[in-house]
Amino acid sequence: MSKAEDADILLIADSRALLGALDASIQSGEKMRLSGILWSQTPSLLRPELLRSSSLVVVELFRQYQHGKRAEGVVLAERWAGVTPFLIVAPRFWANEIDCPGYWDAASEDSIGERVRWLLANPEAAAENFDQLKERMRQYLAVPRQH
Repeated sequence: MSKAEDADILLIADSRALLGALDASIQSGEKMRLSGILWSQTPSLLRPELLRSSSLVVVELFRQYQHGKRAEGVVLAERWAGVTPFLIVAPRFWANEIDCPGYWDAASEDSIGERVRWLLANPEAAAENFDQLKERMRQYLAVPRQH
């Protein structure tokens, strides 16, 4: 049995459509257990035990707020560094500028499913060059004004 077949993967995104697309893209015939929550549900559903029990957390880079967006995926990954490996996904074309295995977007050379399988086999690699990713997203790290 491969690590992928034995994996519990948590998906976090801003929309149900993206959760569905991530689920379909990652499954690809494997018998992984995937569960998904929306960013809007994280205050009530995202608990430390859920993160600790996940083999990998696949999280959308941005969360849209009423007055702007925040790189919530980076913030969450940094907060839980060392507890659970993360894969931050984005609808961007920045992968050629960011050399972090824990980041994937449309410009990445591998598929999202391939990256997930590789990170399941190499979980410590998810945080490599995380500071480079954080620096690239610096302008999106602050919480947008709420009123």
